[in-house]
Amino acid sequence: MRDIASMNLSTNCVRVRLGETQSSAPALVQLRAELEVFGDIYRFERLLWPHPSVVVAFYDRRAAAAVKEKWGDNCTFEAQDGPSSVFVSARDFAKLVVTGISDMSSLPDGGFC
Repeated sequence: MRDIASMNLSTNCVRVRLGETQSSAPALVQLRAELEVFGDIYRFERLLWPHPSVVVAFYDRRAAAAVKEKWGDNCTFEAQDGPSSVFVSARDFAKLVVTGISDMSSLPDGGFC
């Protein structure tokens, strides 16, 4: 896998094209399990148009980038799904071990974003 600095981290969402044998319910369960290896899934949706595929949104953009890298041409990035910011109170922030974030801002109420 490439270094995280060289990965496309613009979105948490990818579309994975399904093969002919991947559209059954058991195959979709198996595919979801394969994708969960990359990170926690926020949304998993089967689409039939314009071709059979699943749209998968992860909580972490790095998971989407890793899926795209593994699936290559059978996978495309989709628009960001959901917010890309997390708001944490100052009390809770003091308990966190923070690594791998792109930016942090303090809020007027003492919290962080």
